[in-house]
Amino acid sequence: MDKQQLQLKLLKNPSPRQKQYELLCMLGMTNVTVEEAAAHFGYTVQSVRNLYLSFMNDEINFFPEISTGPKQSRIQPLVIYKIIALRKNSGLSVTEIKQNLLEEGHNISVSTIDRILSQAGFERLQNRFQKSANDTLLFPTNKAANLKVTKRKALQELIVQ
Repeated sequence: MDKQQLQLKLLKNPSPRQKQYELLCMLGMTNVTVEEAAAHFGYTVQSVRNLYLSFMNDEINFFPEISTGPKQSRIQPLVIYKIIALRKNSGLSVTEIKQNLLEEGHNISVSTIDRILSQAGFERLQNRFQKSANDTLLFPTNKAANLKVTKRKALQELIVQ
């Protein structure tokens, strides 16, 4: 470890909070007077005394607790169970599951439903608009579940619906 590089890095552009902490450390750990510490860090003597009093009265926290995000899912376990059951029992897509949950008053995004299903071990459903070997599309319509038509006819059907 190169001690000189570490010192340069630590002393380069310290934040105001870091300067305050170092000033208090200098006062507490060395035999420097308040006047000398204030001059070294560019503070007035009164500012140093105010900083000292604020620190001693726990008004300043140099190392605050860093809050992290939620540890648990924000989605209720019952709703997660319902999402898994809808996929497992009915084979619904994520958009169909979203619509089903929306009707019951649960507004959950498609990406959240997809994440819950993938965490539960479900793979994504195959795309319902599949391209076949002879350049045609297979898709469900109101008339027949897997009606095979050419691309042009498929687009016309979608526009009409």
